[in-house]
This record gives sequence, C-alpha cells and structure tokens, in this order.
Amino acid sequence: STVLILLGEKLAPHILESRFSCFISSLMYVKLLCVFYIYWFLWLFLFELLVSTFSIIKLACLQLSLLYMFFSI
Repeated sequence: STVLILLGEKLAPHILESRFSCFISSLMYVKLLCVFYIYWFLWLFLFELLVSTFSIIKLACLQLSLLYMFFSI
C-alpha cells in the first residue's frame, strides 16, 4: 500500500494538471464560441438594418413618384 501511496503522490499533480489544462482549453472553446455568436448576431442585425433602410428608401421613392403623378394631373 505504501507503493500505491507513493505512486499516487507522483501521479496526482500530473492528473490535476492535465485536467486543469483541459478545463482551460474548454473555457477557451466556450469563449471563441461566444465571440463567434456575438459577431454572427451583429452581422445579422446590420444586414437586417441595411435591408430595412433600402426598403424604406424604396417606399419613400414610390410615395414621391405617386405624389408627383398626383400633382402633375
């Protein structure tokens, strides 16, 4: 049993270190995933904003042309 205790004392720091580094790498993975999702939603928001701006401009041009047709009659 003394051999097992000595073996455990030798191996325990390495096991803890590998688990800790695995935990750190999983934290980095989660961080990268969060950053990816934030940029993805930001890009989608900007794209929607661009599309809605173009549709508002198109609607305004349509209304102006209708007003022009109404007043030119």
